[in-house]
Amino acid sequence: MENILANKEQLFSDFWVIQETRIRNLLKNVPVEKIDIILEKEKKFTKKILDKITTWSNEGNVLIGWDVDDTMGQYRKDKNSNYKFIFRPGFAEFLKYLKEKFPNIKHGLVTDRSKEEVAESFESGGHFYDLRDLFNKDYRLDVKNENNRRLSDEATKHFGEHKSLIVGLYKKMNAMSKVLELNPNINFKLIDDYLPVDIKEALGDNGLSVSDCIPRETINILNQAQ
Repeated sequence: MENILANKEQLFSDFWVIQETRIRNLLKNVPVEKIDIILEKEKKFTKKILDKITTWSNEGNVLIGWDVDDTMGQYRKDKNSNYKFIFRPGFAEFLKYLKEKFPNIKHGLVTDRSKEEVAESFESGGHFYDLRDLFNKDYRLDVKNENNRRLSDEATKHFGEHKSLIVGLYKKMNAMSKVLELNPNINFKLIDDYLPVDIKEALGDNGLSVSDCIPRETINILNQAQ
């Protein structure tokens, strides 16, 4: 246990000393007090994920499904009123670091966006060529064509009045179930900004909620700086 904890701390400190400098350089025209807000949020996000993935790395056949919206970044209108996806600062570098340190872990996307929409998000966010090859395309889930009415009804049964908050996540869970049926040897994990109690209990240690790390203020600052 002590070795695992020590490894977590070392992995985090090794990466963060570089990531902090990288973020500061990216935001050199942003007021210092705003940079500090971003650094605090990104430090928490980085440590939380590194701690969990270090634990998952002791298991076999791990595939991590990443949520896109509110986890990797958010959409904003630019100065020309066009919507574009803005990634968390240094996210592509963080994912590359995870791939380097944990080469046996696969990464995929779990989103209710289509593959075309995801590609558009990556491209508009300026990271298309950095990120597209870091994910295992065979596991990129496109759940846009699910029967929304049926899923909404099912979500109501499970989550009652909170249906509007989690129907998208419920669609993801259905898509994940299908992948697991076809690939029973996959040890599926999920990183999402919001995991309701019911789903959190069902996933147990296989899920990680980063709801306390949603980059709302970060994205606002980045958008204003562009």
